[in-house]
Amino acid sequence: MDQLSRSKEVPLVSPDGAMQRIQEGALWMVLEGRRLAFACWIFHDSAPVSAARDGRLVLAPEIVCLEDSVASPGFRGRRIAPAAWSGIADWLQQGGTRSIITKIEENNALTRRAIAKRGYREIATMHFRRVVLRQHSTVQRINGSTADWLAEKLTY
Repeated sequence: MDQLSRSKEVPLVSPDGAMQRIQEGALWMVLEGRRLAFACWIFHDSAPVSAARDGRLVLAPEIVCLEDSVASPGFRGRRIAPAAWSGIADWLQQGGTRSIITKIEENNALTRRAIAKRGYREIATMHFRRVVLRQHSTVQRINGSTADWLAEKLTY
């Protein structure tokens, strides 16, 4: 089964969006046999970010963006996502990645706890508002140079 077909098993983006992301080499998957257990997108040069001025956040060479991380329904609660995040982080670190950024909704307590248990830390809080054709974004830094970089890129 090809990556596009697999991406439809956890349809967080449109088929056209998935195809573009696959062409960028962004899809990461964990399989159990032939079944998709977990998938996420890892972006290296730029990432689709609604709060970015043109809809894409240009990333520094040592920063990657993890998006749309999801465990398939039959695999939830088995700690596959945290194990996948750690494996991905280990692999990326060997290639020089210093920071992985991702968005987690404030009310998503389950994911926030899972991330914290794996040793990741919150570096910033972002507030984004779109009204008709205008948008406003603010980033409140918590700590670190990556938070400073995000605030510079996404506050307007």
